[in-house]
Amino acid sequence: PGCGINNSKSVGIACPATEVRIVDLSDSNKVLNIGQDGEIQARGPQVMKGYYGRTEATAEVLSNDGWLSTGDIGHLDEDMYLHITDRKKRLVIVNGENISPSKVEDVLGQQDAVAECVAIGLPDARAGEALKIIVRYKEDAQKPSESDLRAFLAQDLNRSEMPKWFEETTEALPDKNGKVDWKAIQDNERAKVAQSQAPAVEAP
Repeated sequence: PGCGINNSKSVGIACPATEVRIVDLSDSNKVLNIGQDGEIQARGPQVMKGYYGRTEATAEVLSNDGWLSTGDIGHLDEDMYLHITDRKKRLVIVNGENISPSKVEDVLGQQDAVAECVAIGLPDARAGEALKIIVRYKEDAQKPSESDLRAFLAQDLNRSEMPKWFEETTEALPDKNGKVDWKAIQDNERAKVAQSQAPAVEAP
């Protein structure tokens, strides 16, 4: 729903006759305040009426009074510009807390030696899920140690947001449409975890 003059950190303001609001991730009836991250909802003449022949699917994303749940996470600033920070389906639940992998990537991406990185969620016996960071460093950069990375991240992240695992790669991360393909990476890493946990099968 972004229209109007855009600024460098937002997707714009709502189009005329269109409403945008931010709701709590666990309670879509709870509207959040300016600056708080939650799920983005929109209502207006261009919002769909529903999925053809899919009543249940429509009910999952469209309220009776016309609010469409977009699946995007973000917030409105004081000037009503909309900021998108993540996708709801990408959130990682660590000890019952919703964690944004994009936030972790944004913070680590500011480290001087980092060329690119991706944060993904993996199963964890203790926390339910935990974050893993895969990072590629710039050529000829002085590579920080894992403790250095943790200290750097700790300046902006809380305990639940801190990745549990760090892995270095020398290959460019796979991309899709010009962006790091986090889902393909996450699916691949989860498959590795599942394979490592599978019971051994004895040969006949």
